[in-house]
Amino acid sequence: GHTVGGEQWARLRNGRRALRRLKALIRRRREAKLSTGDSGLAAFSRAVAPLVEAAGLSGRATFWLAGASESLDLPTLVRLGEWVSHGDVDGLFSSEVVGRIVERVRPQVRSAGLIDSHDSCWDFFVARARENLHLALCLSPEGETGLRSLSRSVPALVSGCAVHWFRPWPREALVEVAHTLLRDTPLRSVGASETDSDDEDEVGESPMSRSGCSSETLVDASDDETVEEKVEHKTDTATLRDSLAHHFARVHASADALARATHSGAGCNAATCRRPMCRGGVRAYVTAGAYLDMLSTFRTLLDTRDAVCTASLRSLRSGLAAYRRMCCALDEQCELERAGEAAAAHKRAEADELLSLLGRDSLLAEKLRVANSEESERLAELEEEAAVITQDLQAALMAARPALDAADAALKTLDRAALTKLRATSAPAAEIGQVMSAVLCLTSRRGTRAQSIDTSWAEARVALADPDRLLRLLADLDKDRLPAERVEWARRLCAATDSAAELTSERLLPLSHGAAALCEWVLAVCAYHDAHVEAEPRRLDLEAARASLEEVARRNRVTCDRLDVLDRRKTALQERLATATAEKASFEEACATRAAQVRRAQRLVASLYVEGGRWTATRRKLKRERRQLAAGAAAAAAFAAYAGPLCATSRADLLSGAWPLDIFPRAATTEVVSILSGPTRQIAWRSEGLIDSRSLENAAIAERSPRYPLLVDPHLQATAWLAARHRSCLVRVAQDGVGAVHRIRAALEARSPLLIEGVDTEPSVELMPLLYRHHTPRRGGRLVLRLGGADLALSDAAAVGPVFLRTQQSDPHFAPGVQSHLALIDFAVDEHGLEAQFLESLLAAQAAPLASRRAHLESELLHREEEHRQLEGRLLESLASADGALLDDELVARAEAVPAAKAKLEAAAGAARDAEAEVAAIHDVNRTAARRVAITFSLMAEMHRVCPYYLFALDAFRSVVDSSVAAWQRQSYPSESREGKDSKGSVPDGAKVGRNSQGEDSTRSVEDSAPGASTVADAAEEGARAEDVSAREECDDAGKQRARGDKLGGASGASCTMGHRRGRSLCECVGWATYAFAAAALPEQQRLAFAAHLALRLASAAGGLTREALEDFVLGPRALATEPQPEALAWLPEAAWLAVQRLAQSMATLRDLPRRVCEETDAWRDWFETEEAEMAALPHGICNLEALLIVRAMRLDRLAPATRAWVEEVLGQRYAAPLPDDLEAQLAHASPAAPLLLLLSPGADPLPAVAACATRASFRQNELGGEIGGQLGIGEGGMGASGGTSLHVVSLLQPDAEAAAERALNATHAAGNWLYLQHADRGSVRWLQSLERQLATIQAQTSEGSQFRLIISVEVEHRSKGCALPEALVRRSVKIAVEPPGSLRGAMLRAWRTVDDELWGAAEALHEPLAPGLGLASSGPSATDAKAAFFGLCHVHSIALARRRYCALGASHAADLAASLGVAARALSWTQVPAAVWWSDLRRNAGAAAFGSHFGNVWDKRLHVALLEAYVHEALPDGQQVSRRLEFLELPSRDAYTRHIEASPSDDIPSDLGLLPRAQSALEESRADELLRFGAAVMSTSRVGLGPFGRSGRRSCSGTAAAETVEAVRLVLDKVRDALPHATTVRPKALQRRLRTDLSPLEVVLMQECDRMEALVTEVHASLARLDESMRGGAPVDEGADTLVGALQRGLVPASWTELAWPSAGPQPLGRWLLGLYTRRAHLEEWAAQGVPPTVTWLGGLFRPQAFVFALLAETSRRTGTPLESLSAVAEVTGYDSAEQVGAPPENGVYVHGAALEGANWDASAGKLAEAPSGGRCATRLPVMHIRALEAVTTADTIAAAPYGVYASPVYATGPASGAERRGEELPLTAWLPSEAPPSLWVVSGAAVRLDGECGWQRRATQHTTTG
Repeated sequence: GHTVGGEQWARLRNGRRALRRLKALIRRRREAKLSTGDSGLAAFSRAVAPLVEAAGLSGRATFWLAGASESLDLPTLVRLGEWVSHGDVDGLFSSEVVGRIVERVRPQVRSAGLIDSHDSCWDFFVARARENLHLALCLSPEGETGLRSLSRSVPALVSGCAVHWFRPWPREALVEVAHTLLRDTPLRSVGASETDSDDEDEVGESPMSRSGCSSETLVDASDDETVEEKVEHKTDTATLRDSLAHHFARVHASADALARATHSGAGCNAATCRRPMCRGGVRAYVTAGAYLDMLSTFRTLLDTRDAVCTASLRSLRSGLAAYRRMCCALDEQCELERAGEAAAAHKRAEADELLSLLGRDSLLAEKLRVANSEESERLAELEEEAAVITQDLQAALMAARPALDAADAALKTLDRAALTKLRATSAPAAEIGQVMSAVLCLTSRRGTRAQSIDTSWAEARVALADPDRLLRLLADLDKDRLPAERVEWARRLCAATDSAAELTSERLLPLSHGAAALCEWVLAVCAYHDAHVEAEPRRLDLEAARASLEEVARRNRVTCDRLDVLDRRKTALQERLATATAEKASFEEACATRAAQVRRAQRLVASLYVEGGRWTATRRKLKRERRQLAAGAAAAAAFAAYAGPLCATSRADLLSGAWPLDIFPRAATTEVVSILSGPTRQIAWRSEGLIDSRSLENAAIAERSPRYPLLVDPHLQATAWLAARHRSCLVRVAQDGVGAVHRIRAALEARSPLLIEGVDTEPSVELMPLLYRHHTPRRGGRLVLRLGGADLALSDAAAVGPVFLRTQQSDPHFAPGVQSHLALIDFAVDEHGLEAQFLESLLAAQAAPLASRRAHLESELLHREEEHRQLEGRLLESLASADGALLDDELVARAEAVPAAKAKLEAAAGAARDAEAEVAAIHDVNRTAARRVAITFSLMAEMHRVCPYYLFALDAFRSVVDSSVAAWQRQSYPSESREGKDSKGSVPDGAKVGRNSQGEDSTRSVEDSAPGASTVADAAEEGARAEDVSAREECDDAGKQRARGDKLGGASGASCTMGHRRGRSLCECVGWATYAFAAAALPEQQRLAFAAHLALRLASAAGGLTREALEDFVLGPRALATEPQPEALAWLPEAAWLAVQRLAQSMATLRDLPRRVCEETDAWRDWFETEEAEMAALPHGICNLEALLIVRAMRLDRLAPATRAWVEEVLGQRYAAPLPDDLEAQLAHASPAAPLLLLLSPGADPLPAVAACATRASFRQNELGGEIGGQLGIGEGGMGASGGTSLHVVSLLQPDAEAAAERALNATHAAGNWLYLQHADRGSVRWLQSLERQLATIQAQTSEGSQFRLIISVEVEHRSKGCALPEALVRRSVKIAVEPPGSLRGAMLRAWRTVDDELWGAAEALHEPLAPGLGLASSGPSATDAKAAFFGLCHVHSIALARRRYCALGASHAADLAASLGVAARALSWTQVPAAVWWSDLRRNAGAAAFGSHFGNVWDKRLHVALLEAYVHEALPDGQQVSRRLEFLELPSRDAYTRHIEASPSDDIPSDLGLLPRAQSALEESRADELLRFGAAVMSTSRVGLGPFGRSGRRSCSGTAAAETVEAVRLVLDKVRDALPHATTVRPKALQRRLRTDLSPLEVVLMQECDRMEALVTEVHASLARLDESMRGGAPVDEGADTLVGALQRGLVPASWTELAWPSAGPQPLGRWLLGLYTRRAHLEEWAAQGVPPTVTWLGGLFRPQAFVFALLAETSRRTGTPLESLSAVAEVTGYDSAEQVGAPPENGVYVHGAALEGANWDASAGKLAEAPSGGRCATRLPVMHIRALEAVTTADTIAAAPYGVYASPVYATGPASGAERRGEELPLTAWLPSEAPPSLWVVSGAAVRLDGECGWQRRATQHTTTG
């Protein structure tokens, strides 16, 4: 019965709401809605109670619609759940209302035959209310108020409702809605004829001939439309409207597909985007609201632009018509004026002619007389001059003869063979090319300009193709008439340059005989031409002299005859002149009046004539533009609706690929932005800080979008733009701030611009009515907005100021319901935007006057354009209303003002172009530095994936850049920094290079300059000074200049010009400053990774590294179409061979690398087996970047040293050297609003350094509540009691820490002190968010020069758990990584500083040992013993810290040094015990003090005890070495020990720390893994997957690449399917029929392993089937399918498989993993078939080996009756080398194989542990082991029960995680390994056993690469 039209659909912003309202309309239900703007139980009761009462009493059917946009908080939702569940909401009605309701329904209860008790009446009311009141919740599936969250928080509400899923609008609905909304929109079809005739609008030829313009110069504007315009395809309006409707539907579908692909990682990312390191945009949802906004924007744009265009056309038409009328009137006046002027003109002409003739004759006669006398004298002089010129000419011709002979001689030396040989050269030397260029220039056709002559080698080879013709051409060359321009061009080609000497035949003779002869010919021709040119003036002078002689003689004869004739004619002319003069005067007086009147009209028409021609052209242009208005408006509307969250590349791809209409041309982003905003607005935005194109696009979208913009602004660029745009009028309100709603309401009432900050997930409930535009209509046409419990009256829906929302999160996720009402705009800058911004920053720093002048000229240009537009408009209006009044002075003035304004406009445009050219020149110099800075920050912006604390603010980064540029300018141009720049602002080219500020030669190198700099500015100055020296040396040595190329891109070095030297110097200076700023936040291990990836990105940007090669370097090679590995390369691992092939595919310079490796196997094998492969020379001389890529492919374990060497070569040694821990440098960047964030590594203590900085900054430490680091409180007068400033320390671990920190923050800010918050990551989330808001308030309240500083420290050990601090707080802070000393010397120095004066004094007070031979026994420690104890304990602590970076097993924790020294201090009082006992007690007590929370397990305790035994004992006499380079000496003072430690070497080797030499390999592997992990984190891991257009193989970036990827993946998929085992169960049937309680422990383990295997195989088959279906087009491409594609591309195991698979240490190749799957399945089948474990169990092949060990203990407990908690498992090595040698299982326990030994070697012949060789991998295969149960309660008991000569080792399920400090999963198993060496040796070396997950594990000792 009821239908809903498109208009009603358009008014509803959600399809689910529309359908629900339609259903209510059909069922005749009254719609009700919860009053928006209120929240809480009271508001719920007020809104719901009337509805329930009306539904229960009157029985009226009511439809209650509610959604996420209403104020539905959690208590309200709970009440709704109660209503849905049982209908009775507790507390909904008061007791009085309940009584009234009961009384009203009592009669109805009685009529129904029920008992009318109170309860029965109330139940009747509730039942009736539930029947009539229907609730519909319209929710989004996602978000905090979505269906998923609702089902978790209020399950009763979801379980009591019927859930209906509303899918997105179908294509038919989209088209229908577009048709409906475009029904009344005026559309102009393409090629449609205009209603007005063009013939009437054109400007014809000017009717007057004396208007100042001749008919030839007038613009002929009488032509009608062009032929192309006349033959355009005619499309009616209906067809256009239908095309637009389908186009909008296609736009919506493509945007939705791109959004879905971005969700799954297949959208625009680093792999698919054409731009390097593209951000990819934020996660967006395409909703119906965006579609309706697109249609609304289209209508608005089309109506507005059509109205403007129509008005302009109408104005031009009327003005042109008035102009034609004026021309006609002027013609009439001119005809009258011509009739009266004709006679006067005739008389005037007659008198003038007579006067002219008389004057001419008189003058001529006088001249003839004078000339006759002069010509006689001239004859004699000319004869003498001719004789002299003749002699000089003969001498000059004789001088040119040798050059001509030399040219002929050079041609005679040329022959056909020499020229043929010269042509055969494919890549000639530069000199040969120059000679041939000169020959081509001289022998080209006459009339050809030298600049247009093709002088390339290809043209030269064409000329050399016919040697005979060339020789004839050279011989027949007309050398006398050669153009001077060509000769000069040829001479310039052969002349000397800065980098090469002048070309001569002797120089070219070794290169080519033909080239040498040609060079000699060219030089001779040039010499002959010079001589000929020199003689040419003399020849011309001779000819002129002879001609002059003849002419003078002839004139002398004629002169005498003419004098007689002239005298007779003069007399007659004088008589006629008197009569004509009288007649002329009378006629001129009559015409003067009429001429003055016409002249003014002529000025008017003449001024309008040229303007009329331009108006005609403008009108034609406007007509064409009006026909294309729909296309532009459609593109702009789509762009404004969908492009906000997209990256720049996705925007351009959609505009050029998926969005253009077939009948309209494609649009560019610049055109779209111009349509949305206009050039005036864009220039204003640039002045407000939006420099790059993407920011301008975002501003246009924000200004044009009908929805409120939600700005994703991690770098605060949009915030700065809004602040500059609205200035003091902008109201900034934090969403969750105190009084936020009241401040927002006040801003809305004042119509002030409003910025709501902190919208990180979704808007608050109180703001939803405003943001979702829920206005309630009232009487009088006014609207009421319910906000914060109060009503806000509005005149209309747009009666508020601009409202913006902002989130500072870099990757937020907003629910679809939020995005349907808000316009999501990603304001994060990309790399190209950063480059543009930094170019402007560098311009402002180097040439501020030029930047100001350019901005002024742009403003002036806009002003001139507006002035010209206004003058032209007023003129057109005056013309339209002139009515033929030609003599109007105002009209004439306006007509003359328009050309003058046009001239000013053109002058302003020219000046703007000149300024832009100057700016472009400076940009060219600074572009390299700007690109490097942009790449650095783009890399920094991606580092939050490595650690969530690595968030950097763009403002802080800009300040670093500005400081470095200022320092560079001070260093490079000291005089200019004092005197200022010149007027244009450009850097003078005459600045000295290679001089420091004192004018002396600088001798410091780049590597020695910056690492020691204390601030960024110092580092920049040092870098600039060093770069100046480098530039000067390059200019002095041309050979060195050619050798110094751009190593990043492989290109040759630039010419040594002043501009390039400045640019290179600036790039080095700014690059180092920005690197130091970013690297300060990184630990030492990640700094190399950061520098390496920075260099790689620079190489990729320079073109020296392809994108594919960069991805393969970081993520590993892709497994696509590889060739089988030859047998000769069996020494090369399979993964390395795959990487070699992929490297050849991605790098053009290494195409033949697989062939080289196959052909030169021995050379490559020798290099491969070299220990330090990165230092050895590669075959074929491969070096630089290619060598690094080869090391990555073949020797992954040497990647870190190779990368370090490459970074040193490319960027400089300082980039690979450790950075000094300069806390003061980072404090210089901090401010009251930008705290200093200390990122603490385990064992780091920054408090002494902070206190030292405070001391140096004239701060004192204020110990509130005790010593620093203890509980600090703020008491009365506690702050600044002594009148100075203080350092306050508050730890958030103390009781009531947040309140204390709050008081300290307020007090320190008021007093200008420093506050140090320790352990800030332990604070509550709410308090940390309030801290961030307080800092924002402090920023607004702090005056300039305030000394307040906030220092925050967090521990980053648990970085995988996320960032504990708010993202905005982390981003605004200045970060520095604080690590414990990395070397043994540094750790020892820090540890020794803890021995304070009190401890040292106690040691000095002890007695000295008695002299030997006295026969007295000494008891108690001596001073030497105490010093040795202190020294040994510090050394033990330092070793524990230094071992961490080696990732050694059993070294994950360090002892508390303070506790150990406390034990030693107490031990000094044990004076009555013997020395040996004293040392033993000291070690025992020191170990006990370190146990507890400092160590995680018994293995760490054992290591600490072993270290104490090794370094703290009585056998430590004077001079004995504690390590290989550190010895204990008896020294007089504590400072002497400090100097002794400082004198020790700074570099460590594993033996210094008790580790085996092979630990260095593990360290390098961990560094390589950190390098790759860092790169994988900062790069998107998605490859070119299927994506949104995967089924057709079409990609927005590269359709061919996507199609190839689909085919390659399908091939891999088929191979994997063929290799997979069948998805059948392996569970034994006999066990399946038994109950689980009847199974033995080992049988239960078997069943569990079978279940896991079955689940894994099933998942593998199912995922491959889904992928196959998606690739065939039968299913959509989801996130899982795209992830699977990426894994199969790389030949790796997908994540969904590894989650169900067995544990592994890292990613594995797919082939090896499938082999492991087969082997494990076969192992389980064997076990299942036998019913008992196999003879030898592959323990590493189980999914859960821990369960197997526990099951073995349970079996033993059942068999022997021993309690399970009293049993432990031990593993002993047997004599079986392999599982095949074992014949039968053991009587007790089981045999297992597949174990490896880490940190030691296994001597198979002796059956004992042995020291491992120095090189190679740190893993050795172990024989078969016997696991049995042992009666031992704890692991410590198991270790103690080990026999003598046996080392008790831990056993881990997997190896140590590469690059991490943690170990693998520990098994409840202890391995007993025989050893001749004491167990302490293996304890200290970190020897341990791990399970190997590979079957038949055998490796050669020379294989250094990892399987990954």
